[in-house]
Amino acid sequence: LTASYRNDLTATSNFNVFSGLPDLFTTYGLRRREEERYIPLKLVSVHELKAAYEHTFNFGYSITAGFTNRALHPLGGFNFHYLTGADALHPNTIITSATISEICITQRFAWQERFLTGDFWRASLGSKFPVLSLQYAFGLKRIMGGQFNYHRLTFSITDTRLLGIGGKLRWNVDVGKILDRKSVV
Repeated sequence: LTASYRNDLTATSNFNVFSGLPDLFTTYGLRRREEERYIPLKLVSVHELKAAYEHTFNFGYSITAGFTNRALHPLGGFNFHYLTGADALHPNTIITSATISEICITQRFAWQERFLTGDFWRASLGSKFPVLSLQYAFGLKRIMGGQFNYHRLTFSITDTRLLGIGGKLRWNVDVGKILDRKSVV
């Protein structure tokens, strides 16, 4: 059983759905271009409340059910334009901050994963095999300020390979789809 609260600033609003943190490429590398310019990084205030229950089975399978409430407030001028209707041809809604409330269920399989365990903590030492994760999340409009209803499905595969004196190589592939989304407020 875990619970956490975060009140922090970050340099981007591109969050990894599993860790809740920005990733290297969206922060420092590959960024979207508009009108022949890179979109500048913005400071975003993040207020996040998370609670989750995880059950781990002996053969490397775990399942986690959790709730997240995340409020993003960009510092400085920021307006996000989007379409609210299927027949809308031009953005017809503008928001200056966003709040999501979601319930998610994550299944994770890490064959032969090893752990280091203490009285009140447990740390993964990794696995010789890739780790697979499947997450289903649904957004809850009007719950704790949540502005969106949606269904999201995400699959992830992660692996770490030791390269001898070259260090180690970590790679991750995330594939996701928002299955159903309904408009804001």
